[in-house]
Amino acid sequence: MLKIRVAFATLLVALLSVFAASAANAAYAPPPFQAEVPEDVDPGEQFTITFDSGNINCSWSLKTFHGQKPPGGSGTTYTVTLIAPKGNGHYTVTALCTWDPATVNSAAPASTSDTVTPAVLSTSATTSSDTLQAARQTESYSVQLEVGDTSSADDADDESSALPNTGGSTLTLLAIGAGLVVVGGGVTIAARRRKTA
Repeated sequence: MLKIRVAFATLLVALLSVFAASAANAAYAPPPFQAEVPEDVDPGEQFTITFDSGNINCSWSLKTFHGQKPPGGSGTTYTVTLIAPKGNGHYTVTALCTWDPATVNSAAPASTSDTVTPAVLSTSATTSSDTLQAARQTESYSVQLEVGDTSSADDADDESSALPNTGGSTLTLLAIGAGLVVVGGGVTIAARRRKTA
């Protein structure tokens, strides 16, 4: 019985640590976002979009847009040149901004704020041994591009019918589910042992 209680307590601590890690990562607001999207783009026409993350430096990349994957970039702005699809409609262009919170928000002392800095353990040669560093964050920014006459066209973008990426992680739910399976198995084994004893 003591072993079951210890196992249950260990599982409870593990689940609480997963929730604490999720709360720590949620402490950061994403960089401010703006984009310059052209109007009146004709089908097959070349166009340029500029993404802007305010004063936060990003490592930029673009999700594949109708077979086009331009090179990434870095800095506060990211400009991409693409070719519009051949059909009229609304199309989604999505850029990814990976940024380092340590360069924006330094960890606040515990005595002055309850803000938590998500961190990862680093033992690389470039840092002092066992140094905690802020975890890099990735934000997804999407803009809508109107190609041709869209007054009567249905939404032509096959990606637009997908569910939106709300930034939530399924890792927490998976950890909770696995924990419940382990607890249920432990309770079942304990009950069977008690019956046979």
